[in-house]
Amino acid sequence: MGKKRIQFKFLNSLFLAIVLVALATVSHAKKFTYTPTVDIYTVSIKSKIPVNLTYSARLKSSMDVIVKAQVEGTLIKRFFKDGEFVKKGKILFQIDPSVYTAKLNQLKAALESARANLEYEKSNYKRIKKSFDENLVSKEKYDYALFNLKSAQASVRRLEAEIELAKIYLSYTKPSSPISGFARERKVDVGNLITVGEPLLEIVKIDPIYAEFSIPDSDISLIEANRNHIKPILKVNGERIEGKIDFIDKKIDRNTQSLKMRAIFRNKNFSLLPNSFARVYLTGVFRKKAMLIPQKAVLQTVDGAIVYLIVNNKVVPKPIKIVGEYKNFFLVEGLKTGDTIAVDNLLKLKPNMKVIVGKTVNDL
Repeated sequence: MGKKRIQFKFLNSLFLAIVLVALATVSHAKKFTYTPTVDIYTVSIKSKIPVNLTYSARLKSSMDVIVKAQVEGTLIKRFFKDGEFVKKGKILFQIDPSVYTAKLNQLKAALESARANLEYEKSNYKRIKKSFDENLVSKEKYDYALFNLKSAQASVRRLEAEIELAKIYLSYTKPSSPISGFARERKVDVGNLITVGEPLLEIVKIDPIYAEFSIPDSDISLIEANRNHIKPILKVNGERIEGKIDFIDKKIDRNTQSLKMRAIFRNKNFSLLPNSFARVYLTGVFRKKAMLIPQKAVLQTVDGAIVYLIVNNKVVPKPIKIVGEYKNFFLVEGLKTGDTIAVDNLLKLKPNMKVIVGKTVNDL
């Protein structure tokens, strides 16, 4: 009986010792705090950093012309195929010229008669003037001869002008292409009666071709500061085409808060088609006094981008604004020169957490 009592006391003492050791371990664990090591980057201002800007663009023909009828008549011939490339000055259609040819011939005959009459009036005037100078005819007869001469001269000039106009109308019976471009689907068929002003054909010029795009208002000052050095690059189907900016609007679209721009590119093989989409890359743009930080130092949150400042070995969250990219760096606003930011272990960091500063990340 006494032996059992001794064993029971021993077991109680052992249990008590185990409990005390466990409590001591828990207490020690509560006092231990995890302190991560972080590498840092010191923020500084760079004097000049190239910025590549990219925008979605829609391609547009550099010229789009509707050929319209300038005279009335029946369309009797067509001299092109739909979709064909036509050169400037190529005859496209033939409108029945018979009425205009007849009118021209009529005027030519009238002109011959008027010129014959003019020669007669010239001779008559010379005779009358000679007699008038010798006081053989009256002033009234002289004035009448002069009047007839001037009337005959005016008749000739009027008919010459009417003939030139008739020639113009006759030329209108053969509408020609005002530009070099591609003939889209014709709007009329042979046999139709054509009226003045009726559309006959649309011709589009796609070499060169335009790329229209819009830039956000946040990029306007950057574009203006570099506009004399900007070179637009168009990348389509693996092809890289260099162009030039030929238009920058002077009014911001209040609905989109963007500014319209246009670049022009050569399209020698006609591979670029109007109304298709492309991407325009603006090179030659530099941001002066730019603040860069490594992209890996930025944490994206629901409220925007942040970095973790390291101040006296403590973590301080700091919101920033990303305004561009350069290599593996972001161009940012919201920091100041000399700020120290964490560049690793971001997911393990919390506000006001103590950290151990590791190595400093090299600059650019």
